[in-house]
Amino acid sequence: MKLLLLFTIVTSEPQEVPGPFMMEEVLVTASRYGDELFTAPFSSAVFYPHESQWHSAFFAYPGLFLRNYGNLIQTSLRGTASEENLLLIEGVPINSPQSGTVDLQLIPPSFVDRIEMRSGGSSLFGPGAMGGAFSFSLLGPGGRLSGSLSAGSFSRKEISITGRNTFSGLALTSAVDVGKGKGNFPYRDAWGEKHFRENNDRRRSAAAIKLTSPGFEGLIMVSSLECGVPGPVGSPMRSRRWETLSIAKVELKEDPFRFKVFLNRDDMKYRAESATERTIGNIAGFTAATVSPLHLRAGFTLKSGNSPRTGERKRLDLFVTGGKKLALGLFRLTPEFYLSTSPQKHPHLTYFFGTGYSPSRDVFLYANLSTNLREPTFNELYWQGDPFASGNPNLRPEKGWLTEGGVRIRKPLLFFDISFYTGKNQDMIVWEPTEDGLWSPRNKREVILMGNETHIYFKFKSLSLYLFYGLNSITSEGRQLMLRPLHSGRLEVSSPFLRARLNFVGERYERPSGPKKMPSFLTFDILFRFERNFNFGDIGVELCIYNVFDRQYELVRGYPLPGRYFNLKVSANIL
Repeated sequence: MKLLLLFTIVTSEPQEVPGPFMMEEVLVTASRYGDELFTAPFSSAVFYPHESQWHSAFFAYPGLFLRNYGNLIQTSLRGTASEENLLLIEGVPINSPQSGTVDLQLIPPSFVDRIEMRSGGSSLFGPGAMGGAFSFSLLGPGGRLSGSLSAGSFSRKEISITGRNTFSGLALTSAVDVGKGKGNFPYRDAWGEKHFRENNDRRRSAAAIKLTSPGFEGLIMVSSLECGVPGPVGSPMRSRRWETLSIAKVELKEDPFRFKVFLNRDDMKYRAESATERTIGNIAGFTAATVSPLHLRAGFTLKSGNSPRTGERKRLDLFVTGGKKLALGLFRLTPEFYLSTSPQKHPHLTYFFGTGYSPSRDVFLYANLSTNLREPTFNELYWQGDPFASGNPNLRPEKGWLTEGGVRIRKPLLFFDISFYTGKNQDMIVWEPTEDGLWSPRNKREVILMGNETHIYFKFKSLSLYLFYGLNSITSEGRQLMLRPLHSGRLEVSSPFLRARLNFVGERYERPSGPKKMPSFLTFDILFRFERNFNFGDIGVELCIYNVFDRQYELVRGYPLPGRYFNLKVSANIL
């Protein structure tokens, strides 16, 4: 457990619900071109998974950066910490109340129908979405039976099967996903010497059932992960982690009302050397909502946690939230608010106000202003009994504001979107060493966010070209926070049978102080896909070759990532 906490410390220095609104290497298609997203007064994108590795799915997408190290993959939007990004599955928040984070490896890509990403502030999600939010929709439409079998480098194997049936107006979808891999890989150090990365194995098994009807929706998902937790290069530790994520949701729909009950449980065991510790985090909630004429929602969320390092902790949040999309001629207005008893049992109001203007069908100008907050996690407040780190019960919640403006242009063969944002986070929670050598979280006075994100999409016949660029500045006392690239981008060319992409990540400070930076790097991926339709359905074959030029790089110092590797997947969909 110590190493996992130190992961959080290292990656947070010195920073650091509604239903769906809007992955193995996921051949991600990012869509921003439909009418709903085109006229949204905020930055958003929809991802459709087709591949098999999380880190390549979102790699170098503007404003989005995945930290991949130690068999742990976490999100970072616009330079914010993973604790400041809210993740929801079918409207159920899944960030652990203990750590505030989510390991994306717990979510099988084969279960995901689509992912909606909303960057920047939003009041509809409540505390936690300082950098933005991801909403996962599971088990979408398809044939009666579908599945895939994949194999690749480092002894990776995975099989997934999904079945669908309808009876008496009730649609039933069930899915299973089982995969494993040794994960160990060769790498070269800064002097060109070859080494072997070990204790990087992973096993995952998951199952899900979804029931839907005109007036009812229910979901149960359980995903279990067992993996090695390799430390930094040279560390003798051979730690291990067992984690199970369980989600249950029941939603009743009777226009104009919605009633939802949900439960999320994160159960993790961590073994370092001969000691094993267990941490449990629970989130339970109830909401009642009306969708007409105003989108109003009220309810409660109860978060609880239990760990040998924090003891048993609970937090209750009573809230009311709402929003409305208004069309006034050529103008669009989107006001949102969130009023809750959180944090620290005092009423707090956050808001979002977006506006847009469409001088023609193909042009949309937008701007927004938002506020948000994040409560300290149980680990940040109460961690104790550790020779390396200690919690701080006097932490204040993070608070921030953000304003953004941009323009979108949509033509038959071209899409262009450019946005600019600036904001400030106050009392940002930062892990720093104390005088006695312990790491402890402190409130940073202020952090300044500023950036630009550009998307260009061009299509000619069956050929498509994507160009993404992000400039994401997040500074404290004039210095970019550690591990955050200032520049990132992607150039991608695709056809129905081939996709090639060049990914760029800029320099990052590797420590909270000092001039030393991790170098920028380029990687190149190429993906081949063939699909054949038959009377009974369709069959597809996909070959993905990642990091074609075998580039050696790290996202976090001391945690090397693989050179060139591949994945082969065969999929079938029976009508």
